[in-house]
Amino acid sequence: MRKKVSPSFRSSHIRPAFLTRFARLRRDTRRILCYNRTKIAKLRKVLRLPNPFETLGIDRAADCEAIHRAYRALARRWHPDRFAAGPERAWAEARMLEINSAYAECMRMAGPSCGGDTACLQDAEQLLRENQPMHARRLLMGMAGRSAQWNYLFGRALFMLNEHEKAATYLGIAARQQPDNAEYARAYQEAEERLYAGRKRAFRRIFARGG
Repeated sequence: MRKKVSPSFRSSHIRPAFLTRFARLRRDTRRILCYNRTKIAKLRKVLRLPNPFETLGIDRAADCEAIHRAYRALARRWHPDRFAAGPERAWAEARMLEINSAYAECMRMAGPSCGGDTACLQDAEQLLRENQPMHARRLLMGMAGRSAQWNYLFGRALFMLNEHEKAATYLGIAARQQPDNAEYARAYQEAEERLYAGRKRAFRRIFARGG
């Protein structure tokens, strides 16, 4: 009489589903780990961050004036206001964010002689005086530092863009960072008053509809 063999997990006919999934996962893991050094190097090359000097189209040894000229030229070329609403403007906005980040990084890498964050803050302030809050906000977003002046200028840009709630937040931070600065306190108070007035109008409209 033939002896009956007990079922085993090694049998392909009765292998549980979780073992099948585990075998597939192990196979896929082996495939991933089979990348040689050449493929890994290519992958790193594709994923590496762009060089800020290459983004601005200048040499690594460029001086401060060359960095400023390259940034101004690219900013005029890719300003989102020059593009129609839609995919083109969205692409221009993404390009400007990259340019602003590259400019801030180049100024930082150029050393103290270029002013670093100080020069970027001065450029942002000049943009606000020229009534270009969107451009100033993008430039400030590319900076790493968050000083009191940065919060003040960023809040001013948001205020000019009618984003009063966010503006009050950043201006409040600037006022707390430098309590003795009357200009920061005045800007924060103005943003709070504008925010309060906007909320008051909103409540009036709600009650008017309810009535």
